[in-house]
Amino acid sequence: MNEVKTYQKTDKGEVKKLLSIIWRKRFIYCLLLPATVLVIIFSYLPIGGLKMAFQEYNIYNPSASTWIGLENFKEILKMKDGISSIFTTLKISLLSMGICFPLTIVFALMLNEIRNAYFKKVIQTVSYLPHFRACEIFFVNYLPYKAFSAGKIAVGLKSHSAFDFPSSFFNLFLNFPQTSGASSFRYI
Repeated sequence: MNEVKTYQKTDKGEVKKLLSIIWRKRFIYCLLLPATVLVIIFSYLPIGGLKMAFQEYNIYNPSASTWIGLENFKEILKMKDGISSIFTTLKISLLSMGICFPLTIVFALMLNEIRNAYFKKVIQTVSYLPHFRACEIFFVNYLPYKAFSAGKIAVGLKSHSAFDFPSSFFNLFLNFPQTSGASSFRYI
């Protein structure tokens, strides 16, 4: 036999007790306030922008935007390079998960095997430093090496027929030094 659940009204004494606990710990809640505001601003407010994918968006008058459903997605799939760009994105993601992720764990294991504490800390610091530099600065410093058509590494790799791969694959390995140091600390 199904039982019907009834909800009782909250007692005024329980509400007063909860408010007194919140008041006693108000400084802890104040510490939580900036994090809560950041989560709301950067996680929840952008969700409202997702509706633009399903609209003929009017930048000058957003309220006048008309709903078109999945027409934008159909248009992307009909484009000459639409499917190709989707598969390229998937390739880069899979390569990142399949190559950079295991290499980061191997790097963390190698760091863990270093017995000299001073040398280990130096290696950790040096590998962590690129994480703090902006991506633009990192790639500007390595631009002569990463330029796929005329860079030093690219010319060397292109001279061997076995290393004929797309530039996205090449850029993946140049992004690895920036992220590997910071990511490897999760596994130490």
